[in-house]
Amino acid sequence: TQVQAQQLWNRSLSGGFSTNNNLSTPIAVNTIGGAAPEILAPAGDRLFYLNGADGAEIRNQTVDGTIVSAPTAFERAGAWIILVASTNRTTANITTVASDFIVTAFDTSLNFLWNISRAQSYSTSLAYKSLDLQLPSPAAGNLDGAGPFDDWALVTPYENSLAQLRIFYNGSNSFAANATLQGLTGSAPAVVDLD
Repeated sequence: TQVQAQQLWNRSLSGGFSTNNNLSTPIAVNTIGGAAPEILAPAGDRLFYLNGADGAEIRNQTVDGTIVSAPTAFERAGAWIILVASTNRTTANITTVASDFIVTAFDTSLNFLWNISRAQSYSTSLAYKSLDLQLPSPAAGNLDGAGPFDDWALVTPYENSLAQLRIFYNGSNSFAANATLQGLTGSAPAVVDLD
């Protein structure tokens, strides 16, 4: 099987705190019901909202810290919510690395809705994880089994040297369930209906 691809457009994006090592991943999502989906593309501390057909910038917004994951978008009560995770290093010395892991929510105009922040830290005797590498992205889906795909999950990579999984229902910014995972992680949760 052969697949042929054609480049439609190319756009250079940059934001504050951009480095060549940031592994932020763009996503495509049709938030306005047009013929082509829009693109949510992070760069440094800035989230760009682009026209999928031609790459034209619709708008952009900054977040606290550096975006180091893919955005997530889901519909809640007829409106879209866009989540993006970022990190802000607070300490880095010979014994400890500490940062804030922040999830910021926007509407489709990239107006700020809310954010949550979790303090992260780990001992450098365990490992050293660069903050320029990709960290977990939020994931959305139907987690409560009682409605649309407006629940979301988040893994924070290293709260006191342990990852934490939290589940949020109905687009909320207050978690309904949490679990401690063993060790540090850069892995994002996945939401899928297997039965």
